[in-house]
Amino acid sequence: MEINGAKWWKFDFHTHTPASFDYGKGNQLLQNLTPREWLLSVMRHEIDCVAVTDHNSGAWIDILKNEIKIMKEESVEGFRPLIIFPGVEITVHGGIHVLAIFDPEETSETIVELLGACDYEGTRGNSDGCTRKSFSEVVEEITKRRGIAIPAHVDEASGLFVVHEGNTLRSSLQAEGLLAIQVCNKDYTKPQIYVESKLNLTEVAGSDSHHPDQLGQCYTWVKMEKPDINALKLALHDGEDGVIRFDCCPQNPNDVGNRFFIKNIEIRDAAIAGRGTPLQIPFSPWLNTIIGGRGSGKSSVLEFLRLVLDQKDNLPDKLKQEFDKFAQISEGRGKQGMLTNNTVIRVELRKDGRDIALTWKNGVIKEEHKNADGEWEEQESSNIVGKRFPVRLFSQKQLFELTHDPKSILHIVDGKFNKSKWEETWDELVKKWIDSRRKEREISQKLKNKSNIKLELQDTNAKIKIFEESGHKELLSKYRDVQTIHNEIDEKINKLKAIRDSLSDLLGTIELPVVSDVLLNGLDEASLTMIRNKLNEFVQIKSKLESINSEITIYVEAFEKEIEQLPFNIEREKTIKKYEELVQRLQAAGEQNQLSPYNCVKTASL
Repeated sequence: MEINGAKWWKFDFHTHTPASFDYGKGNQLLQNLTPREWLLSVMRHEIDCVAVTDHNSGAWIDILKNEIKIMKEESVEGFRPLIIFPGVEITVHGGIHVLAIFDPEETSETIVELLGACDYEGTRGNSDGCTRKSFSEVVEEITKRRGIAIPAHVDEASGLFVVHEGNTLRSSLQAEGLLAIQVCNKDYTKPQIYVESKLNLTEVAGSDSHHPDQLGQCYTWVKMEKPDINALKLALHDGEDGVIRFDCCPQNPNDVGNRFFIKNIEIRDAAIAGRGTPLQIPFSPWLNTIIGGRGSGKSSVLEFLRLVLDQKDNLPDKLKQEFDKFAQISEGRGKQGMLTNNTVIRVELRKDGRDIALTWKNGVIKEEHKNADGEWEEQESSNIVGKRFPVRLFSQKQLFELTHDPKSILHIVDGKFNKSKWEETWDELVKKWIDSRRKEREISQKLKNKSNIKLELQDTNAKIKIFEESGHKELLSKYRDVQTIHNEIDEKINKLKAIRDSLSDLLGTIELPVVSDVLLNGLDEASLTMIRNKLNEFVQIKSKLESINSEITIYVEAFEKEIEQLPFNIEREKTIKKYEELVQRLQAAGEQNQLSPYNCVKTASL
């Protein structure tokens, strides 16, 4: 799906080509890798932007950029758009490695000039030398050429945090222009000096690939509209709002899932908008900001949306009157009304995995759905558009009016959790309880709204289709089955424990009978002997019960341990882990209630 505005780009900040002396780690075949083969490896890993950062060399930058043009012209199989950010991994005085990244418009010559300015004394493509200039001076040379300096793999060999310490590290961290650092292990504990500096440099990841298969193993999601050096600097400056490491985001952040959002609005032949040429405004799935001076039409766009989405019922009475004036047919310049007899407002949106278009004209809203062939198909008419496509619209005036009512915010919160629907259901049940005869009339009324019910059914079926076709049904069924079996086993073990506990409680209440003085003094020897023998037999019985109770305890503990080692239990743990990952993904997509039927696993009795 094409996304308007800024989106997340998959960016590998640290890569090597055969221009680096250690590419392939001694494998001569990899040293002979062609530029096209290297580019196709990057493309196979679906990288959008790649920084080419060979050791103290920019030899392959122009070669790769030229090869991309040829591949595009030839429509090479496996080709996908790729933005190359020219760069270099510089071996700085002291042995520290620093990445320098430049705008895609820069060339290999930019790298040559930079290495010369830094006084690099080693072999191009090798790390057998270093710069005469210090770390801070190299950073300065990079930034004054509009580049970005990123200390490479700071937590590993030749990294800033490994090589430098104490005052030397403190001085390096004060270099002007640092925006980011490459961290290999996201859980790495930073040096205390860095923590105290409160720099909070943005952490990026890169593959540092010396083999085609290593490309894309480590990458960073960067939010940009058009990938260039300025957009990259802005994203790095924004930190977590503009940059996400691969190991902090297992899924593509561009995947909006089943989110409901407005894609665009088109206004034609309104009183002062869309005359001649339609006014088209595309929207991003994320934050959108309309900027303009007073009277430029910012609020009008909101009111046009309100009109086509049928969202005027939540307006205060005072603003309803103003909206009614807005929605009038204008009788001429300077007159009330923003509409004409020919005004058409079309809004495209995404809901439940479907592309839907709502078109308003002369008070009638037409609904269309895009089919599998990409063609729009008109649907049955509906008079509950506002209910089926719930959107909250707040104009500046409306926000001001809300401040006069202390409960207004509570009403909005209630609406978020669909309190009105709950109250509606409650009232309906109360009415049915009071007068069951109204049931027939209610059913009759619902039949009159057949088209609305049919459309709502389509909405529900769409949700079900998405849910089942996404591959989750098998996992959820398996999760339910293993939990049912687990609960059944648990119930049996618990019953055995209950028997053990009951027996323990019983034994705790038993007091061994003794021969009292009354019996000793009142019975003959033969009778006394018989009673003593019987009492001794009871002592032996109790001892047997205690032994049995101990055996039951050992048996239950052994049973539990063997249960834990069952192949079924190992498979169950894997299923639970997959299920929990699914829950997190659905919660992030706003579908956390979809799994509720699977969270209630009932067990059968023994």
